[in-house]
Amino acid sequence: MNLATNIQQNLLENDDGLASASLPVAHRGNADEHLKGVCEIAAEMFDVALACIVLHRPGEGWQVISGGRLALHPLPAEMSLSLEALASDQPLIVSDTRKRLGGYRSRGEPGWRMRFFAAIPFTLEHGRAAICLLDRGVRDLPERCRLKLENLAGIASGLRVH
Repeated sequence: MNLATNIQQNLLENDDGLASASLPVAHRGNADEHLKGVCEIAAEMFDVALACIVLHRPGEGWQVISGGRLALHPLPAEMSLSLEALASDQPLIVSDTRKRLGGYRSRGEPGWRMRFFAAIPFTLEHGRAAICLLDRGVRDLPERCRLKLENLAGIASGLRVH
């Protein structure tokens, strides 16, 4: 069973729809592929244009793994919000990034303008990371959804490749 199937099955089996943060996840394969799977699940679960995991591994530097409807990587202002969440070690929810970042236009691509951002920081076996949601529309992240995102971060933090 692959990671995505494992997480989706766990979501279906729990009455409250929340993934278990203590779900043991130990799979063969590339850890980055599993993290990409978590991003794909997050993008679908929260119906956002882009979900990504920004991670820092000492000695290896920064890396971004993304998934969702848009095959994009976060740009500087978007990354600054991810880094803010990592530095504070607290969830960061920005319902309207225009109020936070001013008139920043994140992409020259037609139709893309990040307006919603959410990040949950977590610890990996060999580094720190944040799972992030980015979308075009202004929106809130209700408490129940924030808990789901925290649980996905917990699942991602438990990834170990054997």
